[in-house]
Amino acid sequence: MSTRGGPRRGAGFAAGLTAFETVPLAAAYPVPGGGRKVAPVNFARVHGGLQRRVGARRPFGFFVAFLPPAVKRRYYTGPADRLNSERAVEVSAFDPRGRRISLVRHDN
Repeated sequence: MSTRGGPRRGAGFAAGLTAFETVPLAAAYPVPGGGRKVAPVNFARVHGGLQRRVGARRPFGFFVAFLPPAVKRRYYTGPADRLNSERAVEVSAFDPRGRRISLVRHDN
């Protein structure tokens, strides 16, 4: 079952905060047989009225990467998952020239 404009039922996600200036973001998840596939990422800059509403001292970025349900079932098995394993979802941030400036691994 899918809903228009949102993830399918049972889908996983990786979410987090970034610097306000961060652009763009990419998320990659492991696929059977090795390698990675890129997941869709939604990114928002939080500033102005919304920033005040959430009580933040300064503007920030927020991202959500949507993962297929199979990724959650196949790779997220609990405490045995490790951030440095090939099973982790990798979220990268890039500078305006396309150079990776950050890599964060999510394992659950």
